[in-house]
Amino acid sequence: MNYIKKHSYDIVRLFLNQIAMAFFGLVLFFATGMANDGEVGVFSLVASIFSILFYLFILYATLNEMGMKDQIRVESGAIRKDAHHGLKLILLSQIPNFLFLLLMGIGWVLAYLFGLHTVGLNLYTVAQLVLHFLHAMYNGLIQFFIPAASTQSETLVLLLVYLLTPIPQILVAWGSYALGMKRQARFSE
Repeated sequence: MNYIKKHSYDIVRLFLNQIAMAFFGLVLFFATGMANDGEVGVFSLVASIFSILFYLFILYATLNEMGMKDQIRVESGAIRKDAHHGLKLILLSQIPNFLFLLLMGIGWVLAYLFGLHTVGLNLYTVAQLVLHFLHAMYNGLIQFFIPAASTQSETLVLLLVYLLTPIPQILVAWGSYALGMKRQARFSE
């Protein structure tokens, strides 16, 4: 708990970066959808890939800078070296995503394994709506391959896709912080 208090600024900063990029992704998704008369086409797919890469670049630059600053503090003796600090920060900033993924999974289990369709699908839909916003930079990519998740298998695939979307963020954050600790600033000079 002390770790979270001490680094709450960085954790919130990373989550706010995700929200800002979600707005950016939504704008691109709606703009490309309007250009294609509401259809998710190749243009939406390209815009989604661009917004994902842009988000990962911003994440890279942010954590690389944090790593460089922490390396200076390590060399001066102000803090101890923690090679997994970037990983911890991104995982803590992803807690809202994981909570809504858990709710989405509970909703799916209630609807399809326990037969409580109304309660389960309502919980699934509300959690999916929030994740749809939080992962808006992925919307074009997701809807290009899964246009309407309405069957049991499609909703499960959508749940798994939302489960996989934080992986690039986690890997980029972990690696960029490690590079920052080595004072290697790729792309951000």
